[in-house]
Amino acid sequence: ALKGQQQKYLGVAKGRFLRWMCGGHIRKDKMQEGSIQGDIGVTLIEETEIEDRLRWFGHVQRRSMESSLKGLHGF
Repeated sequence: ALKGQQQKYLGVAKGRFLRWMCGGHIRKDKMQEGSIQGDIGVTLIEETEIEDRLRWFGHVQRRSMESSLKGLHGF
């Protein structure tokens, strides 16, 4: 879970990224950020963060007991 300050920082970064990708048209045309995200295909940073965390710990869950016991035989 992200802290409040981290979510705020990521929100600001997302806004800058969208403005950079669209060449600043969001502010000029007063377009909604959500409509731009759908057009470009940008996902929420929070969702990506959760997926990455699950991927980080996925290798621990997928390992079999045999592979963990192989390391113990060396002692």
